[in-house]
Amino acid sequence: MSEGKSTIINLFQWNTLNRQLSDKKAFPYVDDKYLEWEYRHPLIKKIIEENKSDIICLEEVGFFDEDFKQKMFDTYNTKYDLIFEARTSKFMGNILGLKKELFSIEKHENIVLDGPDGKPSGQNMIAALINDKKTNSKFLVIVVHLKAKAENENIRLGQINHLMKYIEENHLGKYPIFILGDFNAEPTYSCILKLLENKNINAKSLFDFNELGFSTIKLRDKLYKRIIDYIFFVPKEKEGKDKELKILNAERAKPIIDEKIGLPNDVFPSDHLFLKAKVDLNFV
Repeated sequence: MSEGKSTIINLFQWNTLNRQLSDKKAFPYVDDKYLEWEYRHPLIKKIIEENKSDIICLEEVGFFDEDFKQKMFDTYNTKYDLIFEARTSKFMGNILGLKKELFSIEKHENIVLDGPDGKPSGQNMIAALINDKKTNSKFLVIVVHLKAKAENENIRLGQINHLMKYIEENHLGKYPIFILGDFNAEPTYSCILKLLENKNINAKSLFDFNELGFSTIKLRDKLYKRIIDYIFFVPKEKEGKDKELKILNAERAKPIIDEKIGLPNDVFPSDHLFLKAKVDLNFV
């Protein structure tokens, strides 16, 4: 896996669609069968297992969904350390999974993100300091899920400001950082632009947005086909992206999609496509 101070990591990012949000109101054109948790859960498990990733980041995991751990991760031949943190409503939360043979968790925090008024917004992020066992080097992984709906961009701006402040005050210049999640914002939205235009943080997307095309597709009053899911990298050194990270492969799920129905469908159990990337991380 590693040679010297360089390590190859397979990253996996996916909003798996919370079971309480998978209903006919949200997905009026999808067959009822494909919205049922009993149908969707085995497909989610199958997809995660088939992709054999080193670091797995999931959003919209139900607070009560112990079967994510007991029936999904604990049955794998490959063992994972799991962090689950629910948002303040206890409705759902995020999961960070790490291959035990490759990594150990030094420490982690569950951070409730502030809105534009500086008060807790309800959405949260996991920030975990990870030790690479082969090189004994550390890096940070952040899993985040921002506020939904286009009209809430001001809230997302506050959340992005909190995320950037957290990085700058605690980890910038100390560790390379991966940020994965569902930002509920397209690349042209002000919160994404604010993150990418912050020259101090110097975050870069692992995906070319034109090539990515979209990361979610659903049919409601109209067809929503958008990029709102991301994997970003923040180098340890301000100008160190090309020196610290080599992207070996970056792709999204490519299921067969009927745009007259949208997702989920009989073979893909979420309205979000997963993103995965294989990277060579060089510790400087």
